[in-house]
Amino acid sequence: MGKKIAICVGQNDYDPRTGVTPLRGCVNDALLIGEMLKLAGFDIIRQIHNEAATQEGILSRLSAEVAKLRDGDHLVFWNSSHGYQVQDRNGDELVDGLDEAICSYDTDPRDPLIDDKFGNILSRIHPGAFVFFGSDSCHSATLSRAMQKMQSSNGSNNKAVPRLWTPPDDVFFRSGKPTLDIGNYAKGLKGKGISAPRKMSKSRRFGFRQTEKSDNYLLLSGCKADEQSWDTEFPQGNHGVMTYHFAMTVLEAWSAKKSISYQVAYRSAIARIAKAKYNFTQNPQLEGSASFKQRLVFDHKP
Repeated sequence: MGKKIAICVGQNDYDPRTGVTPLRGCVNDALLIGEMLKLAGFDIIRQIHNEAATQEGILSRLSAEVAKLRDGDHLVFWNSSHGYQVQDRNGDELVDGLDEAICSYDTDPRDPLIDDKFGNILSRIHPGAFVFFGSDSCHSATLSRAMQKMQSSNGSNNKAVPRLWTPPDDVFFRSGKPTLDIGNYAKGLKGKGISAPRKMSKSRRFGFRQTEKSDNYLLLSGCKADEQSWDTEFPQGNHGVMTYHFAMTVLEAWSAKKSISYQVAYRSAIARIAKAKYNFTQNPQLEGSASFKQRLVFDHKP
């Protein structure tokens, strides 16, 4: 039986010089997933939070663990943080021309922690190993960081904040999204109109493509590329909506001494989110090969 190794990243706080606004549920997410991994018998679980979760700290730890993987090993990488998008610079984003990025403690949008950097590391996975990658952060084209007080239709009051960071205007401009309403300028042109920019298509999920190399890992992302992942209050404290409902689904099965696959857990989490009837839209995505979607969550048999 192979080794079971995990890295859990939780980013509530950021270097004040970055201008990234704090969150409240990300460290709780990392700790919750970590406790579940303990139940699943993981040999090594590394927690990386806040000041320790610099770009170098995250990538170096992931790279070191990937290098150790051998046949039959299982690596879980879970990240909960702010997220944003930047313009693709190497031409591999053919659909929408955007790279997804997560915010590290030392976030620098001119050297973003983009999906390609994770992809470069994951491309070195031993062919006999398996990686489950969870990312509960925004991958949205609608950049907003204002905290909102949300009320779900089931009567519960939630203070919800999107896990989305607004980069500086010069970086935002490179995303291809408008930084101002050019229509206001067009009004000054007598009889001349300006055509609206084409609507961007939905991009691929964070860090992965569906290629021949995608059959030894799964990705569970917090939302679609045109949505936001939300950080809000639950009875046990603040958590990400995706993380909380995925975890509750799995723990419910385990408490009944039942195994549960990634596919079933994902679908059940989606149903839980829909049943909660939040006043925001969030649709987590599960991507990877069909055979690996049928694997048991964290390879655990209660």
